[in-house]
Amino acid sequence: MTGNHYIGWHATSLDALGIYLDDLTLEVTPSAPARCCYGDICAPSCADLTPTDCAAVGGTYTSGLTCAGNPCPTLAAGDRVCNALPIAALPFSAAGSTCTFTNDYDEVCPFTNSTSPDVVYVYTPAANEVVDINLCGGTTNYDTKLYVYQNTVTPGAPFACNDDASANSPIYTSPYISQLTALSLTGGNTYYIVVDGYGSSCGNYTLTVDVPALGSCCYGENLCCVETSSSACATLGGTFTPGGTCDPVPCVQTCTVSAGAFDVLEPAEADSATFGDYDPNGGCNSLVPSYTDIVCGDTVSGRMFYYNNRLSRDTDWFRFTIPGPDPMDVSFGGIAEFNGLQIGLVDGISDCISPFFLASAGGYEVVCGTVYTGSYLCLNPGTYVLFVSISAAEYTCPTLASDATYRAWVSCSPCVPPTGNCCYWDGAAELCVDGMTQLDCSALSGSWVNGGTCATNPCVLGRCCYDGGASCGDFTFQHCSAIGGTWTSGFTCAVNPCPVPPVNDDCATATPIVVVPNGSVAVNVNNEGANATCTDTCDYTSTGPDQFFTITLTSCRLIAITADPADPHLSVYNDGDCCGNAILCDDDWGNFDVTGLTWLNPAINPTSFLGSLVADSMGPGTYSIRAGYFGSSWGSVYTMTVYDFGPCAIEPCDPIVDLAIGVESVGNVPDHYVLYWTAPQTDDYKVWSSTNPQNDGNPDDGADVDFVLEATLPGLAAGPQTWTAPAGFVNYKNFVVTTVCEPYTAPTGRCCYDNNTQCSNVTEAECGTLGGDWNGFATCESEACPPPLPSGRCCYDGGLSCVDNLEAECTLLAGVWTEGLTCAGNPCGVAPANDECGSAIEVLNGTPVSGTNIDATGTDISSCVFTDPFDVWYYYHPRLGIQFPERQLRPDCDAVTSHDAVAISGH
Repeated sequence: MTGNHYIGWHATSLDALGIYLDDLTLEVTPSAPARCCYGDICAPSCADLTPTDCAAVGGTYTSGLTCAGNPCPTLAAGDRVCNALPIAALPFSAAGSTCTFTNDYDEVCPFTNSTSPDVVYVYTPAANEVVDINLCGGTTNYDTKLYVYQNTVTPGAPFACNDDASANSPIYTSPYISQLTALSLTGGNTYYIVVDGYGSSCGNYTLTVDVPALGSCCYGENLCCVETSSSACATLGGTFTPGGTCDPVPCVQTCTVSAGAFDVLEPAEADSATFGDYDPNGGCNSLVPSYTDIVCGDTVSGRMFYYNNRLSRDTDWFRFTIPGPDPMDVSFGGIAEFNGLQIGLVDGISDCISPFFLASAGGYEVVCGTVYTGSYLCLNPGTYVLFVSISAAEYTCPTLASDATYRAWVSCSPCVPPTGNCCYWDGAAELCVDGMTQLDCSALSGSWVNGGTCATNPCVLGRCCYDGGASCGDFTFQHCSAIGGTWTSGFTCAVNPCPVPPVNDDCATATPIVVVPNGSVAVNVNNEGANATCTDTCDYTSTGPDQFFTITLTSCRLIAITADPADPHLSVYNDGDCCGNAILCDDDWGNFDVTGLTWLNPAINPTSFLGSLVADSMGPGTYSIRAGYFGSSWGSVYTMTVYDFGPCAIEPCDPIVDLAIGVESVGNVPDHYVLYWTAPQTDDYKVWSSTNPQNDGNPDDGADVDFVLEATLPGLAAGPQTWTAPAGFVNYKNFVVTTVCEPYTAPTGRCCYDNNTQCSNVTEAECGTLGGDWNGFATCESEACPPPLPSGRCCYDGGLSCVDNLEAECTLLAGVWTEGLTCAGNPCGVAPANDECGSAIEVLNGTPVSGTNIDATGTDISSCVFTDPFDVWYYYHPRLGIQFPERQLRPDCDAVTSHDAVAISGH
């Protein structure tokens, strides 16, 4: 025992003199040696030590146990990186449960504070390969998280990470299961794959690691197509075609919608417009508001499409009027041959200042061919719009047909206003009133429940943060909105205080980001609690809470900044101009102009359509970055990444042309040299000397042994300069002054040429001279060239000329290309002997025939489904008494539908 200890005792009887008597004996014996577990947690060492000695080796002491009787417990295989479960070869699949493991690791992608148990697998590829890592199938039944470390555990900087990607119906229907697709692994590196969970979740999992076969995937009722891996296609619930492409689209639509005989047809519109161009029924989304007029009871038929490189959606506005004098019940609905139909009833469109959805139906969950309806009761007389579009969530589908059809309708009937309870804020108190109509409640900006009462549907309170987050109250949504606060349902001020603004809430307290040369650095952005500092507009306006960062560059660099996922908004300002005029700005990355940014790697594009991207060559200096959100909301957590793609092009230095040398003396004795020259530009300079009269005048930056570096002169300003050498004089010394700046060196990348049969790591210009395809973000070692395109025979000039080339080259010659043939083996224009029906070859019973239809000409056989110009002819003459009534058996073409002449072709 060490330290101060206090011992008490209690007696229950008195002696004859009334004195409490008792005996207290304290005996201290040293602790006996017991089991001490220390060292490697995956394979711990064990020794019987005293508590003091065990503590000295950083071990865990267990009294009463010995190593002989109770060896140290070991972790289950896979619990840590040090005993990760091995993956010997691909494809690989394993199933288990994380609930029996411990919580050792966590990464943010994008959710934090996971306390879930995790299991670790390890894989070392022998060569470079691309893999899919997937938890989305098999037995997986919980909210997972999946991340990978390369070579060592790097908390906060995993090699790859994903939280939510798909469901595993019917086992786990929420889309909260993780997968990582198209992950590029480097041969010889070790990768630790961690199966974790969101929050405290654990459960069964099935982990698959595979080298994906790429192909086309038809999904979303076969209206969408994407070129991806089979596992990613399975996640989409699609049909995978190995080696297939989406151009032309291979998907066969599974539902169709046709216009009715009496439908009002939408006016024709172009599907190649840019956002804001005139649209005959584009409503408030056109530069000049325009509508198609209908009346109650009409059904309209139109088409829906994406435009602006599939980054914007068509919207159709059908205007109708409730003439009055009485309100009407309005019902509307629609059906479409595409997923994501969105329909609604819009008010306040007379000047397009504040169009407002009164009611809506459909959205991203709408399935092709399904009817969705909505209504608004007792709508006052006035002008309204039936709005039809496609959900923004469907933007990820790249192949919505331009002529995708929908039908929508609107009907009106006399109303009997229903009543219910209304919760509203009257400026002084939260009020609830029974027996109020929806229209009257809306006039109070209240929340109305049809048929409800204040007893059964009391007003809902939530946390309201107002006065810039400095004040908090438990109010209704209406009350909170009236005082300009931010309302959160289910929160209370006592349990969930208002968030504190981040330290980088404004320009003056911006967080510096250190740019990694030729690399990247990422930070998390969470603007909850932040104040709104700037208003920026690029595509869309951002006025909500924001955070600020700075980057400082010492030279011109090629910089890109991304924000992903959520709906972020990025702005970049010059130093001192924060919240002024943004030099770079983006809301949705597909709208950022990347023209001329050939160095920009498309692999960094945000995964979310609503993510943001800015990029440019940025000169030396400090820049402010505003990380905000679309509109006035604060959105959710997202990651902002700053990429450095190397130096900008640097002009070659101007030479020094007036270097002169002098000698200074001490007394009458020469003591040291002095150099005089004019610096042509502000830069760093080096002074070199040589005592070899035969030197070549070029120090070669130290590579020439004739020269010695005398001095480095950093940051000399352009203009006259003088350098005084140290004391010391020799009869002969040759001096050279060089500028440190160097000409820009063009980057090298993978060049695939000679029909992808040759690969070299060269500059883009050098690749152009080879007629190759250049990729500046790959090398021949890291990424092999695509397979060579097939060669074939090309017949052109009406078949008079022949050359062996690629199909694309033949198309430029307006020729006919045949894969696999050569001009030497199959000259152009030589038709088969049985090219015509009149020269058909007889087929004998039981005797096979062979031939070719290459260079055959065609015969129009109108009874056939397919048109094929490459046909050859055979005839069969029945013998031995076999007769075909009413047929003349001869090998001519009087009747091509008879049994005796048969055309053989292919399609």
